Amino acid sequence: GALAQALRKHRPVTTSRPSPEAFARTYRRLAEEGASAVVSLHLSAELSGTYDAAALAGRDAAVPVHVVDTGAVA
Repeated sequence: GALAQALRKHRPVTTSRPSPEAFARTYRRLAEEGASAVVSLHLSAELSGTYDAAALAGRDAAVPVHVVDTGAVA
Protein backbone atom coordinates (compact mmCIF):
# COMPACT_ATOMS: atom_id res chain seq x y z
CA GLY A 1 0.00 0.00 0.00
CA ALA A 2 0.90 3.63 0.47
CA LEU A 3 3.20 2.95 3.41
CA ALA A 4 5.30 0.40 1.53
CA GLN A 5 5.56 2.70 -1.47
CA ALA A 6 6.72 5.63 0.67
CA LEU A 7 9.33 3.46 2.37
CA ARG A 8 10.65 2.18 -0.97
CA LYS A 9 11.02 5.76 -2.19
CA HIS A 10 12.74 6.78 1.07
CA ARG A 11 10.06 9.36 1.82
CA PRO A 12 9.43 10.32 5.44
CA VAL A 13 6.53 8.45 7.00
CA THR A 14 4.48 9.87 9.84
CA THR A 15 1.55 8.59 11.84
CA SER A 16 -1.23 10.21 13.79
CA ARG A 17 -3.55 8.91 16.44
CA PRO A 18 -7.14 8.04 15.63
CA SER A 19 -9.59 10.74 16.68
CA PRO A 20 -11.95 10.28 19.62
CA GLU A 21 -14.75 10.27 17.02
CA ALA A 22 -13.17 7.28 15.27
CA PHE A 23 -13.06 5.37 18.55
CA ALA A 24 -16.65 6.42 19.33
CA ARG A 25 -17.83 5.05 15.97
CA THR A 26 -16.07 1.76 16.64
CA TYR A 27 -17.44 1.46 20.18
CA ARG A 28 -20.95 2.29 18.87
CA ARG A 29 -20.68 -0.35 16.15
CA LEU A 30 -19.51 -2.97 18.64
CA ALA A 31 -22.44 -2.18 20.94
CA GLU A 32 -24.87 -2.41 18.01
CA GLU A 33 -23.38 -5.79 17.11
CA GLY A 34 -24.12 -7.06 20.61
CA ALA A 35 -21.00 -6.40 22.66
CA SER A 36 -21.83 -6.00 26.34
CA ALA A 37 -18.46 -4.33 27.03
CA VAL A 38 -15.26 -3.40 25.21
CA VAL A 39 -11.64 -3.88 26.24
CA SER A 40 -9.53 -1.42 24.26
CA LEU A 41 -5.75 -2.07 24.42
CA HIS A 42 -3.29 0.68 23.46
CA LEU A 43 0.40 1.45 23.30
CA SER A 44 1.99 3.53 26.02
CA ALA A 45 0.13 6.74 26.79
CA GLU A 46 3.54 8.37 27.26
CA LEU A 47 4.31 7.82 23.57
CA SER A 48 1.00 8.62 21.91
CA GLY A 49 -2.32 10.37 22.39
CA THR A 50 -4.14 7.22 21.32
CA TYR A 51 -4.94 6.14 24.88
CA ASP A 52 -6.42 9.56 25.72
CA ALA A 53 -8.53 9.60 22.55
CA ALA A 54 -9.88 6.12 23.32
CA ALA A 55 -10.60 7.01 26.95
CA LEU A 56 -12.42 10.18 25.94
CA ALA A 57 -14.62 8.27 23.49
CA GLY A 58 -15.25 5.52 26.02
CA ARG A 59 -16.83 7.90 28.53
CA ASP A 60 -19.99 8.29 26.45
CA ALA A 61 -20.18 4.80 24.97
CA ALA A 62 -23.39 2.78 25.17
CA VAL A 63 -21.51 -0.09 26.83
CA PRO A 64 -18.68 -0.06 29.38
CA VAL A 65 -15.32 0.56 27.71
CA HIS A 66 -12.19 -0.49 29.59
CA VAL A 67 -9.26 1.40 28.06
CA VAL A 68 -5.90 -0.16 28.93
CA ASP A 69 -2.49 1.49 28.65
CA THR A 70 -0.31 -1.54 27.93
CA GLY A 71 2.89 0.45 28.41
CA ALA A 72 4.12 -1.18 25.21
CA VAL A 73 6.00 0.52 22.41
CA ALA A 74 4.64 -1.63 19.58
